Amino acid sequence: MTTKNMSLEKAAALVRDGDQVVMSAGMDWAPMAFLRQLVRQDASGLRLVGIVGGNINFDLPIGAGIVASADSCSVGLEPFSRNAPNFVRHVTRGRIRMLDNT
Repeated sequence: MTTKNMSLEKAAALVRDGDQVVMSAGMDWAPMAFLRQLVRQDASGLRLVGIVGGNINFDLPIGAGIVASADSCSVGLEPFSRNAPNFVRHVTRGRIRMLDNT
């Protein structure tokens, strides 16, 4: 049987510039080590899709400048903040395209 286990670096390297990355919402379920690796490898132009919203899992890569568009019903850092600061800044300045999937 072939194992599907791989290093974090190899897993993140599977994501190419411009790819779509789909994640579920929830501060407890955010794949932060994976997202930090995407930032370290200097990914770009990603499309984030949030299943039932987004939070820190959207705000970190958006703030790092590796996201071109975000597709979600909401992005916030609840219970800490209603809005995710990097998300708000990048959307209002036209740096990313927001798609509403409510």
